Amino acid sequence: AYLITELFGVKSTNDTIIELREDFEESRRDKTVVDAFVVVQKDSFAIGKQIRDIFWPRNLFVLSTKKASASTTMDVHGGKELGEGDILHIRYTTTDDMLTRRELFDIVGEQEIKETDEQ
Repeated sequence: AYLITELFGVKSTNDTIIELREDFEESRRDKTVVDAFVVVQKDSFAIGKQIRDIFWPRNLFVLSTKKASASTTMDVHGGKELGEGDILHIRYTTTDDMLTRRELFDIVGEQEIKETDEQ
């Protein structure tokens, strides 16, 4: 039974019910869309990493970056490492803004989020 489950990728009934319940509960909550700018802080987790290599909070997208330093070089795959002072334009949809901000701050450092007027 285990082999068949693994081969065909079948989920257990319990996993399916839990997933459906979570989706239902999520759909009942009010969603907030935040469009904002954040700055990569000194000694933050993001420094030296590329945007594509970071596990951002759920439903958060980095729309653009403004480098603090003009001496940024690309790697062989065209990626750029984040550095201190880089400004990230982000957009995310969330039902728990405080949790999403906490996860974001764990990556880029504590700060006030500067929200944009356009959404």
